[in-house]
Amino acid sequence: MAPGLSLLPKPSDDAKIGRRGKAGAERFLRVRGYIDTVRKHNLPVFQALVDAIAGRPFIPVSPA
Repeated sequence: MAPGLSLLPKPSDDAKIGRRGKAGAERFLRVRGYIDTVRKHNLPVFQALVDAIAGRPFIPVSPA
């Protein structure tokens, strides 16, 4: 990744994207956790998000 390039918004952008309150922070963390799980399973993140929005979320299988 290029120096100075971050995937997270600047704190000053929080109000613009709705993360200022507790509900917004929880929503952000839920999406972020989903993305991390998808990455751990080596799946394409964008397609996984599209599928989740369409009602077909990736659900990892836990080892039995």
